[in-house]
Amino acid sequence: MFDDYNIVKGKLEIFIDLPPFTLVEVDYWHPSDPSGYTPGNLTWQEILSGGGMYRATAFTPEVGGNLTLTRNRYYWMEASPLGEIDFVRKSSGCMKIDIFDIVVAAGAYGAIATSTPNPKWIPAADVAPPSGVINIYDIVTIAGQYGREWDHPS
Repeated sequence: MFDDYNIVKGKLEIFIDLPPFTLVEVDYWHPSDPSGYTPGNLTWQEILSGGGMYRATAFTPEVGGNLTLTRNRYYWMEASPLGEIDFVRKSSGCMKIDIFDIVVAAGAYGAIATSTPNPKWIPAADVAPPSGVINIYDIVTIAGQYGREWDHPS
């Protein structure tokens, strides 16, 4: 995803050339299904494996379940500060909280994540209490980090 294709709000965008009449199949899993099914009927270990900042160590499915994560000390990127939303590297090689992060958060203003999440809700913009809603406290917190640079190349 993001290299060969991207899906945003049901719109499929393909970035590579495909032969004519290529069939593209897209499977969707709806977030309101609390029965514990996982995409492709894979185990949670297979789905949550990866080289990210955190790795899953335990998962309890079903409604009211939880996911336990631990920090991956071998991850190459430093932890992002609150307010970094777009994760775009600047020409200097570092990442910076800029006006685009604030604009993205402002675009999600008023979105809630309770029950079935609002499509405008962005988890990375939900940085201040109360959680589950993007409000003025989130926008102010992100704006307070304006100009902060992080993850400088070595």
